[in-house]
Amino acid sequence: MTKSRLRFAFLLLAAIVATITIPTLFWHGIWFGRVLDNSTLEGYLNHENPRLIQHALTQIGERIEKKDPTVHSWYSAVAEFSKSPLLNLQITAAWVMGQDTDSDLFHSTLLQMLADPKPLVRRNAALALSRFGDDRALPELRNMLIPYPIRSPKSGSVFYLVSEGDWVNKGGNIANLNSNNVKTPIQSDASGRLQTKLLPEGSLTTAGDTLILLKPNPKHVWESLRALYLLGGPEELEIVRSVLSESSFDQKIHQQAASTAKAIQKRIEQQEVIP
Repeated sequence: MTKSRLRFAFLLLAAIVATITIPTLFWHGIWFGRVLDNSTLEGYLNHENPRLIQHALTQIGERIEKKDPTVHSWYSAVAEFSKSPLLNLQITAAWVMGQDTDSDLFHSTLLQMLADPKPLVRRNAALALSRFGDDRALPELRNMLIPYPIRSPKSGSVFYLVSEGDWVNKGGNIANLNSNNVKTPIQSDASGRLQTKLLPEGSLTTAGDTLILLKPNPKHVWESLRALYLLGGPEELEIVRSVLSESSFDQKIHQQAASTAKAIQKRIEQQEVIP
């Protein structure tokens, strides 16, 4: 990251912190109830019940926000949950790590999460990294604004189970692959509305071929736009402007896109005058 870009990222953050909410993560509508004391929190972190672990992680995030000096003792445990096989624990950990932008451990762990095979993990990591002013989050933030490809895991003849315009849920079956009279279901690793099928019904496909494109998920678009308000540059400006011309998005998203585009344009103009 260049010094000028880093400088403007933090200047902008300081200027708008009172008027804009930092992007929140997709799971963060959950309320876990009572405040945990240290002993209970420690026990929950080491529990087998994922919901209790998530409760503990959420409490750690809230303590970080409140500047609790005792919370650092759990930082290593939080970072370890970035490798959890459970999606909800990974993305909760990403949100927690985004609360302390002074932590080198959290910063480096979030960067590693950008390479996770699960798109929701990568996207939550990118949103958290936007708080660090780290432009290595930008490729994933851009991906949140464009159609998402669902690829074939193997070779075979493809027979679709969904139609254009259908809503596709994460984990839902979108097609069957027939190979040597063996039928293999293909599951979507993301949620969204089916924009287009790229291969005709019954076509032969090979591993890695893109079968369908999902329209950008409006919730993900909203979060990305808010992050790009702080971090976006010239490459992101064109994509953000394209959101304004997409009629399927609601007024709330169009307003945020306009605000984000204005912030990016101003940042570009300011950088151009730096000696």
